[in-house]
Formats: sequence, structure tokens, C-alpha cells
Amino acid sequence: MSDVQPGAELAILTRFRTLLDASNDAFLLLEVPTGRLVDFNATACRLLGRERQQLLELPMAELLPPTVWARLTSLLEVARQRGDQRETLEEAITRPDGQQTPVEMTIGLHELPEGWHGLIVARDISERRQGEAALRTSEQRFRELADLLPAIVFETDLRGHLTFANHWAFQMTGVTPDELARGLPAVALLPPEEREQGLAALTRRVQGQPVLQNEYTFVRKDGSRFPVLITSTPILHDGEPAGMRGLVVDLTEKKQQEAKQTRQDEGLKRAQKLETLGRLAGGIAHDFNNLLTAILGYADLLGSRLTPDHPGLPDVEGIKQAALRSADLTRQLLAFGRKSAISPQLVDLNQHVGQSQRMLSRVIGEDVRLLFRPGPDVPTVRIDPGQLDQVLINLVVNSRDALPRGGTLTLETVRAVLDEEFVRQHPAASPGVHAQLIVRDNGCGIPPEVMEHLFEPFYTTKEKGRGTGLGLSTVYGIVQQHAGAVIVESERERGTTVRIYLPEVGAGSPTVAAPPPPPPRAGKATILLVEDDPGVRDLSLLMLEAAGYQVLVASSGEEGLRLAASRHEPIDLLVTDVVLPRLNGRELYQQLLPQRPKLKVLYISGYGGESLEDSGLADPDVDLLPKPFNYEMLSGKVLAVLNKP
Repeated sequence: MSDVQPGAELAILTRFRTLLDASNDAFLLLEVPTGRLVDFNATACRLLGRERQQLLELPMAELLPPTVWARLTSLLEVARQRGDQRETLEEAITRPDGQQTPVEMTIGLHELPEGWHGLIVARDISERRQGEAALRTSEQRFRELADLLPAIVFETDLRGHLTFANHWAFQMTGVTPDELARGLPAVALLPPEEREQGLAALTRRVQGQPVLQNEYTFVRKDGSRFPVLITSTPILHDGEPAGMRGLVVDLTEKKQQEAKQTRQDEGLKRAQKLETLGRLAGGIAHDFNNLLTAILGYADLLGSRLTPDHPGLPDVEGIKQAALRSADLTRQLLAFGRKSAISPQLVDLNQHVGQSQRMLSRVIGEDVRLLFRPGPDVPTVRIDPGQLDQVLINLVVNSRDALPRGGTLTLETVRAVLDEEFVRQHPAASPGVHAQLIVRDNGCGIPPEVMEHLFEPFYTTKEKGRGTGLGLSTVYGIVQQHAGAVIVESERERGTTVRIYLPEVGAGSPTVAAPPPPPPRAGKATILLVEDDPGVRDLSLLMLEAAGYQVLVASSGEEGLRLAASRHEPIDLLVTDVVLPRLNGRELYQQLLPQRPKLKVLYISGYGGESLEDSGLADPDVDLLPKPFNYEMLSGKVLAVLNKP
């Protein structure tokens, strides 16, 4: 007999019933094998969508899925042999209104004094299913977005083994999904000599270091290699490192663009070597030109303040002359690097070469016979005449050295038409009509092993003191800068032929050089000066103010935009460096034009060539002032641009 009083038992039962009814889980107690529902809580009514009396009257087949009852009856046989049994499954319950509710059911089979009973605890998992569906959708969206990126998206665990990678990883490296599933170490994608460095970097990242970027080399399954940029960041779970995730971008195309491909076969390697040295020489010369601009300009300003009898005036003139001689050296460097600020003109090739014969004859000496054979209908070309002379002299000197016992050197001009096949082999050229300049000698010829290095700078077979190895490299750079091509043909003991192709620029006679601009006078215009080099900027400000102009000064394109936007008064002229960080001079001018359609522009640059082409300023009609410049050059050019219609 129970020690609990009847009143206390009722209180306990009431309290237990209240707790069951307040539960979010549905509890159903039923007889097995009859299937009669014995008891249930209020949550069961809500879950099944029935009133209490309906649940007591309706058979199990209408209340629960058939699989539930089938599982209960099958568990009964096991329970009779082994005792109480329990199983969890997920099912969908259909309510009277047809709505289906996913539930997680725990089915327990228990032997009570009244016999075997099934206890079903059912939980509505609609929100969980929705969360899982949302998670699957999010994961699918992430995977689809990751697969859209033309880059590898990856994650690793703490050991550095890959746990996720998009399909680009398989395409770019040849790694298979099976290898990924087995936990491929991320450093296995690196060449052996970089794996130690890569593992150290990975360790720093998973230990919570900031976002890092590094360039590496990846190795494909076939053994080929390609450069990549890896951007990675640690994965943190509750503040603790759990791995690493990141992005791998293939840098192959970027590397190829940086080193312009001018050949499609063996010439490509030679062009890449020339490109590297050319960029170095051009960059050095450009920076040196900024310094020379300041030296020459300040010397010019200082000289203008001294009286003719001042004892320091000769020293100032000495500084100016030294700066001008240094400027000549930078021009030679820029010509070698194909970045010189050239002054192209329309040139009649027959006329120019014909007039150069006397000069060339003095170069080659008396034992070499010089012939000139001008061809008919040779098109007019656009080229810097001074650089054309440099090309002629370098080629003639090479031919002279190939004729130690004398011989014949022939200059020819021919009208040529280049086709697509020619352009594929010489990417710097373009299809169409060209003027061809031929320099041919009957000298000793060039050995095949030398032909492979012909245009490489500082490569020479001449005796020490007789050559620098820059002659043909300079020719190559000048012709390429003028959108042309150079071909060398040679045979031992039979001579060498150099063919230079320059594109046609249209019919008509060469233009007559424009008269020099009028001497500068005090200006009344407002000028926006944009220059990132502080020395050139300060000097240009002094010069322009000395010429009487009102000057607004900015050190970057963005600052120039802000300055112009804050000013409501007119701005007559933009004087801007071509190469600026982020926003170059041309882009700055294009963004200013919609608000100031009458604004004129003068570009200043330490070099031209490829930099001007990249900036869209290679057009000869563009007003450009090359560095270094002095007061007269700057003020005169500004005045000429302001006076243009």
C-alpha cells in the first residue's frame, strides 16, 4: 500500500499533467497490440490537429503514419525477448486540413502492469527542416558562387589538409574530388622547394594571423607549373583557430601581360628579356627626369634673378648645361627602353635616306661602297627623324664592321603589304601597307648561335672597347615604339639583310614643322596643376605663378577632382602628369570634362612610348611636354595650348 495519501497523489498527478501539457513535445501512450490510445498531452492535440475526444475515438491508422504502427509491432517481438525497446525515426504527420508536419518520433516499448504499451514522443521539426533547407540553399549558393569565380576557393583544417575546394581547383591543378575527400595536404600543390615556406605561412594563418597575400607556384598533375596569388585568412570557432580559408588566383595571364609578348615562337623569349631591361632603364630614366626637371628649372629661375654681371651667373649656366647633358643621357636610356618622349613627324623615307647618304658615307669609310635604291610608291611614315637617323647609323655601323676588307652596303626602300600571318609572328606590327627599309651588306654574316641573341642588350661579339651590344637593341626598341617590326636574315660569308617595316600613315607630303610658339607673356588664366612628384610640383607652381597664372595645386588625380568640384569659378587649363597613382592624367581629364567642357589639357611626362599608349595619349595631336623642362618651355607650351582654338 502506498504511503502517499490520495490527496497528495492527485496533486502529483495534476502537477505531472501540467508539465506534460506545457511541453513542446507531444506524448502519446497507446496499447500494443490493440493500438488503442490510452493517454496524451495537450501538445499532441495541437500537433495532430484534433480535439481530445477525437483522439480517443479515432483509430491509429488515421492519426499516425502506417510506418509508425508497423515499427511498434515489429519492436514488440524483440521487446518480449529482450525487454524495453526504443527507436527514433522521422515521419510526416498529416493534419485534417491536409497540412503535413515533419516530426521526429522516439518510439519506446515498455511492459507495464496492464501489458505492453508504446510511448511515442513526437517533436515538430518544421523549423529545423526549414533551417536545414536554408543551410542547404546557402551551401548550394555558396558553392555555385564559388564555382563562378575564376579562382580556387578553399578551406583547410588545423593540419592544413583541404576540407573544401571549388571545381576550379580540380580544373587548374588536376586534383581529383577523391583526393580532396581523403584530406589532401594543401602544401602538396606547391613545388618541393616551396613547401616548407608554404607550411610555415599556413601555420601562421591558422594561429590567427591577419589576412595575408603571397605569390607561390602551383604544380599541376602533369608536372607543369603556374604562378598564383594566395589570399588567406584564419577560420575561427568561438575565437579559437579551426583552419584556414582563402582564394587562389592564377597569375599566368597577368604575368604575360606585364611582359608583352612580341613574338609567338623563339623570338618571344628574346622579347621578354628586352622588355625586362627596357622597363628598368625606362623607370630609372623617368625618375631621373623628374630630378633633372627640378635641377634645370630651379637653375633657370635662379639665373633669371641674377644680373648679367653677377659672379654666380656662370656657375648657374654650368649647372644648366650639366643638366641638359644629363637629359641627353636619359633620352638614350628611354630610347633603349622604348619609352622615350618622341616627336614623330610625317617622313618621306626616300627623301630622308637620300639626304642621309653623306653622313653615312663618313661613318663607313672609303673602302665600303654605299648604294641607295629608292623604290616607287613608298608610303609616308610617322617617325621621329632623330630616331630614324639613330636606326640608320646603328645598322650601317654593324654592316661596316662586317666588311673588314671592304665591300658593298646597300640601302633600299620598298612598298610592302603585311598579312595576318606576318602579324601573328610579329605582334608589334599591324596588317596593311608599310614602308620597308632594307639595309643589306655582303659581309661575313652572322653565326646561327649569335642570331638567337641578336636583340639582347649588351650582347656583342666585338672585341673589348669596340662595341657595347646596345646597337641592335636600340634599333629594336625604336622600331617597336613606332609600331613596326624588324627582321634579320643572314648567311655565313654571304652577308646580312635587315628589314624594317614602318606602317603607312596616309597619302600626302610630310608636314612642315610648325613655327615656334610666341615668347611667353604674363597669363591671366586659371590652371589646375596635378603632379605627384613634390619636386616637379613645387617647381611647376613657381614657374606658372611667375608667368602670371592663378594656380590650383593637387598631388593626385583624386585630389584634383575634389579641388575642381569645390571651385565654382572657371578653370581654363589642366596641367597634369600622365602617370599618376590610381587615377592617371587622361582619366582625370575625362572625368573633369562633363562638368567643364571648355577645359583644355597639357600633359607632362618623363617618358612616352608604351606609357602613353597605355594611357591612350599616343596621338600626336595630344599636347605633351616632355621632362625635363625649364621656365621657357613650360610657359611657352602653356601659352600655346591656351591659345589653341
